[in-house]
Amino acid sequence: MVVFVHKAQGKNILAVGLGNGKIQIIDADTNEVLKNFQGHNREVRSVAWSPDGKLLASCSFDEATKIWDVARENVEMVKILKPLSSRGFIWTVAWSPDGKFFANSQGIWETKNWKFVGSFLANYVSIAWSPDSEYLACRFIEDNYLLDILSASNWARVKFFDKQEDLFCKLVVWGRDQLVFMGFSKGIRAIFVPEGGDKKVVAKGDMEYLAASPNGKYLAAVLYDSNLGKKIIKVWKIEGASELSKIKLKKVKTLKEFEERSISQLAWSHDGALLAVGLHNKSRVEIWDTKSWKKIKSIKTGGKLWALAFRPSVIKKQQWEKWGKEDLQEGVRFLRLEKEKYQKEKKDVPRLDIQLQQKKVPDIPKSLFEGE
Repeated sequence: MVVFVHKAQGKNILAVGLGNGKIQIIDADTNEVLKNFQGHNREVRSVAWSPDGKLLASCSFDEATKIWDVARENVEMVKILKPLSSRGFIWTVAWSPDGKFFANSQGIWETKNWKFVGSFLANYVSIAWSPDSEYLACRFIEDNYLLDILSASNWARVKFFDKQEDLFCKLVVWGRDQLVFMGFSKGIRAIFVPEGGDKKVVAKGDMEYLAASPNGKYLAAVLYDSNLGKKIIKVWKIEGASELSKIKLKKVKTLKEFEERSISQLAWSHDGALLAVGLHNKSRVEIWDTKSWKKIKSIKTGGKLWALAFRPSVIKKQQWEKWGKEDLQEGVRFLRLEKEKYQKEKKDVPRLDIQLQQKKVPDIPKSLFEGE
């Protein structure tokens, strides 16, 4: 995926959903609370940034799903999606990586005009899009945590894991390409979609939360350690991801510096350099450096923490083109400010001056290509 750090999005910005219905936007680099607003009447269960980082979605047990423009000086709600039925609470929100669709626990919308696409057959407690936006992995709230794999081409079921398969799924995330990791009370299993027939146990333990790094190379999990009597975090590197029989998780780090059952959320920054740990009962977010695995910050929130998400600091090539045309001057100015940094990585940065004079959208420096 081609990426570009746009404007102030080079910063590590967090959205935090709290138990009192408030939403906070926090600069994780400075600990500054940039925005603090009342989003809902009850606890905020999920927050998700649009792929371009311009909008924030939130949902709550007040049954509302809201879309916010948080870039404005005064946060503006640009859309509210009412519940589709009385099937239950709205547990989760998720944007497709290409930005074309938006889903919550009950249905799907096109984001271009917020046209309703269709409702789900069940009320899902978690939804995860594949990196190519072709599939959705959806976990049921009822019936022993069953799992659906849906195709985004027609929203039809591709694969269904039922309780007869002993797959009582608690949580699900995507690795790279079509690789899916499912967390259970006894470990983590890996499958490939759409095949989805075979599955492989790649880790053991009582998994309570999973988070894959944006490049799909690392997996972090919150699990309960019965020997220690508290939750811990384990981080693995994903190896052999091209073939199920070769997939394995290589242990990178175990973090044990937490009290009892306080951990509720994990979130990777979009360059993978930071891991945010949400501590529900402590009303706090801890930021860990993933190179040294040292805790570098502890940020106090204004209430018990229920939801956590880093703002994307990267966008896709077509979004670069669109934004480049709209914000050419500012985009180049941003790159000039970062000139010294980029010169160490790529020597053709001065070309930007010529492209600016020619009124062309600058090429994306190769140093900003993800994975290089």
